[in-house]
Amino acid sequence: MLRLSLVLVVVALAGRAAAFEPTGNIVADAMLKTLDAAGFSGARAEVERVADSVILKNPRATGFAAESIIVDSGSIDADNALNAAAITYRTVSIAGAGGAVSSAETVTLSGVKLSGTGTQTGVARLLGDFSGIALTNVSARSAAGEAISLSRLAASGTRADGVMDGALSVEGLVFDLSLFDEPAAGQIRALGFDRLTVGLAAEGAWQPDGRANLRTAALGVDGMGTLTLSGAAVGLTASSIAKLQASAAEFSEVLEVLGAVSLRALTVSFEDDGLTKALLTAAVGRTGQSEGAVTAALLAAARPAIAELGDTAFAADVEAALTAFMTTPGRLTVRAMPTSDVTALQVIGAAMVNRALIPDLLALTITHE
Repeated sequence: MLRLSLVLVVVALAGRAAAFEPTGNIVADAMLKTLDAAGFSGARAEVERVADSVILKNPRATGFAAESIIVDSGSIDADNALNAAAITYRTVSIAGAGGAVSSAETVTLSGVKLSGTGTQTGVARLLGDFSGIALTNVSARSAAGEAISLSRLAASGTRADGVMDGALSVEGLVFDLSLFDEPAAGQIRALGFDRLTVGLAAEGAWQPDGRANLRTAALGVDGMGTLTLSGAAVGLTASSIAKLQASAAEFSEVLEVLGAVSLRALTVSFEDDGLTKALLTAAVGRTGQSEGAVTAALLAAARPAIAELGDTAFAADVEAALTAFMTTPGRLTVRAMPTSDVTALQVIGAAMVNRALIPDLLALTITHE
């Protein structure tokens, strides 16, 4: 859907000018050398030292400009890599090929290492390896005029004794409809949207013994609604994940993994923020029927699929919840809370033998609020 023609931030510029201009400060010089290695040649800046921070004022290079770059507690290791407690790019602008441009009010990296070697170029080289990142007021426009903007992004992660824990938050991510191909763009426009404003929040943890906990993952679109997931699983060890990812994995290995990975709990919910009403309004305009008639027709069309669930009692709950949601949009929630861990192989087996077993196997419930 999203056109690949959008340059996410910038492409490395062709042609190399003069190398960076040394400042006499090894930390500042390492930063300017990184700019040069990233493809922004002729890097130069005024340098000021304040306590443990090195401030590069008005840094400039071919295709790059910023108000300042602040390196906190910076040092150079034996591999000529720049290590810092934090690096902040302030009021940064990057030009790409054909008139593409991107900018950000702030880009702050924590626990960062910028390699003194390697082949990465462009923004990837300027970001390096980091434990946390925060961005504010980011915008990017491709040479074709396609644009995205972002109010705020924050991501962080920790790893201790093999346990990984991370969080991601995205606010005000705006997609212009020019980024979407037809018929998707036209369908979105027909619902009354000339752009999409997206928010995302996720938190989770993984342990080497295979326990995975998705505390929350929420994806919301202003004026449409928010889809939220949470859950827990066991058996997702590094070797299991590697086997599932391997394209040449033996069928026996896949079966082994499916028998080892178990679902402990899962909750999926959708909270409406106008999408249901927009869909009904569009259907009324397209068919000329009343909203009540459209709703009834949609529910009638869904009944055969609901009946395929097999479990009569659960199917009745599904139809009741969908009917309530269609007439009074709110939050629709499906929960799987099995009394004991259920393997993926058990679920697949139940689906193949008798799908009516699945609601009881997973202790499925559906509610409307």
